[in-house]
Amino acid sequence: MKAVVVSLRNGRAAVLSQDGTFNDIKDDNYSVGQTIEYKPEGSRRILSLSTRAVRAIAASVALVILAAGTFTANTYAYSTVTLDINPSLRYELNYFDRVLRFDAFNNDGEDIVNMISVEVVGKKIDAAIDSTLDALDEENYIGESTPVVMTVDSHFFRTERLKERAGRKMEAWNGRKAEKHENKRIEGESLIVTDELRKKARDKEISPGRVIMMEKSSGEGTLPDTSLNNIDTEPLRDGRDERIEDENTEDLNSSFDHEEARELNEEDRPEEPIVNGERATEKADG
Repeated sequence: MKAVVVSLRNGRAAVLSQDGTFNDIKDDNYSVGQTIEYKPEGSRRILSLSTRAVRAIAASVALVILAAGTFTANTYAYSTVTLDINPSLRYELNYFDRVLRFDAFNNDGEDIVNMISVEVVGKKIDAAIDSTLDALDEENYIGESTPVVMTVDSHFFRTERLKERAGRKMEAWNGRKAEKHENKRIEGESLIVTDELRKKARDKEISPGRVIMMEKSSGEGTLPDTSLNNIDTEPLRDGRDERIEDENTEDLNSSFDHEEARELNEEDRPEEPIVNGERATEKADG
């Protein structure tokens, strides 16, 4: 008869048999969890369970596993997205791409976080990007052609999707401004964080997007026709008022739902989370 070894003690093994009974047999160098074949003769029955009871236990175990998986998917960060103009911002996302944490790398970014964190935390990343760009526009960070760099750091099966979503969302924001005949446009770029870029950002204690902007401004990359070359390569602090003054001088004027439950069942289980932009071993379209 087939059985699973559930415990070992003093040369004896307790096994759960396929008929739902627990039996005590001689330990033949077994290990816990091992599936074995044994002869019921010579074994001592410990407990007998009906088929219904066995099924109930199995269902309870499955429910506990599912609940644990759901809790993990909702509360641990599996992806990190950054957005850089002059404010340098970071979103940490759960398995369903909802914002768990929203913080900043510099003082200008902290001002934006204080303004809209209530609107952003808990929302899908798409809505979070919209709210952020609107706030940046309101604070005069966005002009006729303003460079924006977004980076994505996630598990391999989510990274490309998030990168594309970030790019589409920036273009959609431009479209809304064009429909309103507002002379505002972002020159958006969305990139996947490589190991090298992650290390540079960690060493400098800045965002991956800021690393890219610094390298471009120092001539290591090709810039769009924007004012990006004027960005200070030192960590940015309180640059908003100075830029507004220059402009004046020049006279230039979303909880866990049923849809997410289906996502959890249909996709592979999430792997190890990414926390604060780093993998723990080195955090569907809304």
